[in-house]
Formats: sequence, C-alpha cells, structure tokens
Amino acid sequence: DRFLLSPRIRLGVAMIVLLLLVVSAPDFSLSFVRLSGQSELLLLGPAAEAFTLLCLVGLLNAVNMADGKNGIVISLGLIWSAILILRLPPAFVPMMAATATALGVLLWFNMHNRLFLGDSGSYAISALFGTLAVYAYNHDFARIRADDIVLMFAIPVFDTVRLMIVRSLQRRSPFTGGRDHLHHYLYARVGWPRGLWIYVALVALPNAGALALPGTAPLWLAVSLLVYVLVLGRVQRPVPLTA
Repeated sequence: DRFLLSPRIRLGVAMIVLLLLVVSAPDFSLSFVRLSGQSELLLLGPAAEAFTLLCLVGLLNAVNMADGKNGIVISLGLIWSAILILRLPPAFVPMMAATATALGVLLWFNMHNRLFLGDSGSYAISALFGTLAVYAYNHDFARIRADDIVLMFAIPVFDTVRLMIVRSLQRRSPFTGGRDHLHHYLYARVGWPRGLWIYVALVALPNAGALALPGTAPLWLAVSLLVYVLVLGRVQRPVPLTA
C-alpha cells in the first residue's frame, strides 16, 4: 500500500511467499482431493504444490476484489473464524478465538472509517484463512471434504470468476478496477451497511447448513450459486423511480 505496487507485482510477491510456505510446510500443501461421496483419495503427486499455490493465489485475488466496501473482508474473516473453530484441531481454538476477537475490534474501527484495510490487509486475511483451511482439511479429511473448504470461500470466488469472464469478453484486463462487483450493486440498490448484511448472509448461511448437515456441501454450493445469481440479477436492475 505504501509503495503503490501494481496488481501484477503484488500477486507476484504473494506467489513467492506462498510458494515458500507450501514447499517448506507440507501441512499447508494440498496433496490430495476428496469430495463428498468420494470413497478414495485423488492423489495430486508432483502437482500438489502448484495446485495449492493456484488455489491460494486465486483466493487472495478474490478476497482483494471483494474489498471494496467497509466491513466485507473483516466480516468474512469472522465467519471463517467461526467455521475453523469447529474444523481445526482443539489446540487451535484459543488462537481462533483470539483472531475472531481481534477481527471484531478491527470491524468496529473499519465500519466507523477509522481503519483502512488496504491490499496488504486483505492479502493477510485471505492468506491466513486460506492456509488454515488447508491445514484443517489435511488433519481431518475423514470428516472434512474438499467441497466443505470450497464452500467457505464460494461467494467472493463466484464474483471474481464472473468479473474475469465479463471483463475478458469486453477485452478489459481482469485486474482493472470497476464498479461492477456484487458489493457495488448491493450498495447502489440497498445502501450500506444493509448491503453488507446481505453479503454476510450469502456466505454464512450455506456454511451453517453444511456444518449442521455434514456431507451436504455440494448441495449448499449449488444453493450458494443459485442465490448469488438471483441476488445479482435483482440488484443489477435499475432502481425504480418514485414520484
């Protein structure tokens, strides 16, 4: 943030740091994939580190693109903290509780325009929770499936994929700024923080359903995508004029 690095340079630096992490610490590397309903592990072999890096860098980009209105990324961090308290080994509970408390304090300052998260803040939050999600998956793969982890990050990823497709069709760089994110439409349609509560609900409710009903993450992913499309279609409509 201080040096005004371009998006490509920021992502390049992040890739180097994350690559060093996943190579040096196998607990943070995805060496296999196991989806709901799948009895056997799909081993990734030599592609494990590259696949992990792709997932983590994609998450960094998605969360950074979601950081366009106060409260979004920190609220996401609070939701992810609650999920990981239930997903990680018990020894991690104090750390996750402390993380959630710190995020709660940051959220208050952020919502009152006293804290600017910036690119470094969104990168830090997404890297922290992305790597912790991988750790939880690696240490409890008998109970946690890959689609449970995908569901955690689904909404910002859906929005990023949509933007990349739309901007590519318009022959624009996916890294360029714009006001066509979900949070921009929510702000224009219902205001803020009301739009924030809708965004939070889109993330929190499907994950709560998956936690309450283990093995149903694919269903909740489909529900998340459907509701995302419906909400996006609704808030993209012009606001009707009143007399």
